[in-house]
Amino acid sequence: MHNYGSLYKTELKKILSKRAIWITLVIGMTLLIIAGISNVLPFGIGGRYDFPDGTSMSAYEFYQQQKKTSEEITGQKLDDALLQRMRTEMKEFLKDKQDLPYAETTGSGEYRGVWFAAEKLGYEDLLSKLYTQFQDAEDPNRLLMESDAAEYYQAVRDNLEYGFSRDGLSEEETEYWSEKYDRQSVPFAYGYARGYSSFIQMFFVYIWFVFLLIVVSLAGVFSEEVSHRTDAMILSTRNGRKPVSLAKLFAGITVGILEMAIVLGVNLAVCLITFGHGGWDAPLLMVIQSTAWDLTVGQGILIFIGLALVLAMVFAAVTMLLSQTLGSSTGVLAVQIGIFLLGIFNIPDSLGIISQLWSIRPTNFLMYYAFSKYRLFSIGSHFLNVFQAAGILYPLLIAAAVPITYVSYQRMQVKSR
Repeated sequence: MHNYGSLYKTELKKILSKRAIWITLVIGMTLLIIAGISNVLPFGIGGRYDFPDGTSMSAYEFYQQQKKTSEEITGQKLDDALLQRMRTEMKEFLKDKQDLPYAETTGSGEYRGVWFAAEKLGYEDLLSKLYTQFQDAEDPNRLLMESDAAEYYQAVRDNLEYGFSRDGLSEEETEYWSEKYDRQSVPFAYGYARGYSSFIQMFFVYIWFVFLLIVVSLAGVFSEEVSHRTDAMILSTRNGRKPVSLAKLFAGITVGILEMAIVLGVNLAVCLITFGHGGWDAPLLMVIQSTAWDLTVGQGILIFIGLALVLAMVFAAVTMLLSQTLGSSTGVLAVQIGIFLLGIFNIPDSLGIISQLWSIRPTNFLMYYAFSKYRLFSIGSHFLNVFQAAGILYPLLIAAAVPITYVSYQRMQVKSR
């Protein structure tokens, strides 16, 4: 056991000593951080906000204004009283401003300029949540300014039911999700969670980057012994097979988990510092408008992070399996890129269970709309949602890859040269 601990530390140091890992990490993290906060950068997506009354503000000032107002009303019920407060302030602001040159996209008629008022007063986040549910109506601006809370919640339910119908859910599946939605107490508590929202929206990019980082880190764990011609020496020593192979496997999985934790932890911190850390206890529907999940934002974040750490182990185990099988770092990189590109494509729903399993593929699963995937996996009389299915499938992938790699290494013979 003492020897194994020393071997594990040695293998860990060998992996982490690669300069390419740290170069990739620094460059990638820099790009991810810039992308995550690009909305508030002078040269980013936000730039400057120029308003019809001739005033303007920087993107950073704009988000600070939204944060200030939204945090004042965070925790309040999204009911008629809150809607009335917002609308009263907006109508008062718009007095004598109807003749300003609003863009056509702001609507027409009595409520021209509602988005101008919302952005100036800091209600853009709340108004956006209403608009998401009313956007398909004939006159969404009127509903934004005249509807009561009951109409909003009816629109939420109608949109969810439309989603169930669009996805071809069975009666049992529809009942499953309707029960989840009905567990939430109405009216919801409003929560400003732009920090967590920004994090979730970028989540799949973080996963893709860690996938690349793990390949860079672990592609040579086994194959470099062959390319460096040290396999004969290692396999002839007392600890050359079982202890070394286990040390390599567990060191590689440790590195994968560590890299995922660093990437997610740093980027989550950046999003929360930039956009605010409120909204942890808010309903998940405040961030993902089309979800029926009866979860808080915090619970949704923890599910994503938990599955991401399991994914890191999957990526690490598969990469080391390929390293042992192919005996070439270049070959590992080529195969993994191929797997990644293949994962971009979707399989038609008509293929049933194959399509459902493909929908939780590791390279393309943890996107923000994962909380809006409603097709259930049927096992006898029981149903599994996508996260439960992934929670079973991913550990099975690890359980398969690790022993196959281990056995392959035990049987490895030194190739003639």
